[in-house]
Amino acid sequence: MITSNFNSRATLFYFNDVNQLHDFESFKVCPVHTGQQIPDSETVSADYWCVFGIYKADKVKANHCLSFPVADLPTELYANLFAHMCRQLVSDMSEGGFNTLEDALTSQVMSA
Repeated sequence: MITSNFNSRATLFYFNDVNQLHDFESFKVCPVHTGQQIPDSETVSADYWCVFGIYKADKVKANHCLSFPVADLPTELYANLFAHMCRQLVSDMSEGGFNTLEDALTSQVMSA
C-alpha cells in the first residue's frame, strides 16, 4: 500500500452534511491519475485517491447511477481511513449509533 505521494492536491469532500452519507450502503477507494476521469486499479502512480459511495438500492433509481464520489484524498492511507469511518458511521447510524464522523473515529482503537 502506498501511503504517501509528493503532490500537493487538496482534500475535497463532495457533501456538505454528514447526513448525506446515509444515502450509501458501502464505500470503496479507487486510485485516480492526472488527466483521467475514471478511476482504475493502477495504484503505483496514482495522483490522488477517490472514495466512492455505493448507493442504497432505493437511491440508485432516484440518482440514475450506482455510485458517486464522496471525497478525494491525497493518499491511499487517508482514503482508506476515511472510507472506514464512513462505513462505520453508516452502519452504526442504522443501529442508532454515531451522529458524526468524529464520533465514529474516536470510537475506534487506532495504533501507528
